[in-house]
Amino acid sequence: MLDSLVDYERDVISGDFSFISRYPDRGSARRGIVDSATNSLAATRRLPHSHTHMMIVCGVAGYYAAAAAPGSLASGIVPALLRALRPAATPIALALRAQRAIGPLRDRPRAA
Repeated sequence: MLDSLVDYERDVISGDFSFISRYPDRGSARRGIVDSATNSLAATRRLPHSHTHMMIVCGVAGYYAAAAAPGSLASGIVPALLRALRPAATPIALALRAQRAIGPLRDRPRAA
């Protein structure tokens, strides 16, 4: 679902299938994504080693939150998603955003 969210604009252009396009509007998409994430998080509480499963849910959410392009549908939904998965998802998303920003700088050839 989160992959479909970050790929929404590309899928619209290409005509590829999108789970997100099945929502009637942006508000419904936001509620659906946030509800799915909070339901997933709640389900981890009943599992053995629940903390591990909780971190997986938050890690996946943080990964896709970091991939949200400015001005995209995802960038409008991500704040609500991260609020719903506080406190664990927020630092994950911030670290991955920083990694994405620094990555191109780190990979540049150095002057001799």
